[in-house]
Amino acid sequence: MSRRRLPVAAVVAAGLFVLAFATTIVPWLTRERTIVSSTPTSVPRTEVAEVRLRQDEQVCVRGFGLSGDAQALQLIVAKAGRATTPPPLQVEVLAGAYRSTARLEGGYVFNVPVLVALRPPPRELEDVRACVRNLGATVALVGTTTPRELSDVDVRLDERPIETQPSLAFVERRPASVLSRGGEILERVSAFRPFPAHPALLGLLALLVLFGVPAAVVAALALAGRADDPGR
Repeated sequence: MSRRRLPVAAVVAAGLFVLAFATTIVPWLTRERTIVSSTPTSVPRTEVAEVRLRQDEQVCVRGFGLSGDAQALQLIVAKAGRATTPPPLQVEVLAGAYRSTARLEGGYVFNVPVLVALRPPPRELEDVRACVRNLGATVALVGTTTPRELSDVDVRLDERPIETQPSLAFVERRPASVLSRGGEILERVSAFRPFPAHPALLGLLALLVLFGVPAAVVAALALAGRADDPGR
């Protein structure tokens, strides 16, 4: 009685999957990253634009929603004019009875995303207004004017409408991994599903795609190799 052996192609495919899982998928699932709550405006992907803020000038973005897990505002400040060190900024977020004011002290790094801690909203809010006021030397907020990247919000510089939208994102203060937030991610995905599905079913589907597809490929290669074996 001959011993059954997997074809070389199936063994190689299985080995490649294990290698990819250990070196790519696992690090991606476990790496901690900033958890985004909402993005009223976009990060520029093609052409970068700037909203220049002189001392005491303020730019406001209004007309977006904010979820209850927003704990900080993320923005990018660029050097402009003769500023040698990043100046302090004041941030204010308003919506109905909710108000959160915070100050970003100077000395942060230009062109690197910075976080300004906020008081989390008690619930999901609508028609939110977020304002950033410059308290020092002239600087600029990184933003965009690219039509396909613009959001449906109202942007004003000292109450004057402007076309450039500064890139703002509301995030959670503590980084987290995809694996540790898997349940919450599935809950959010299920809210935008095109068909009725419970988060548990979406999780099962994700596992089938992650493990079932590679297993099916290995099995197909094994069956094909045995079918081509002239001794069988």
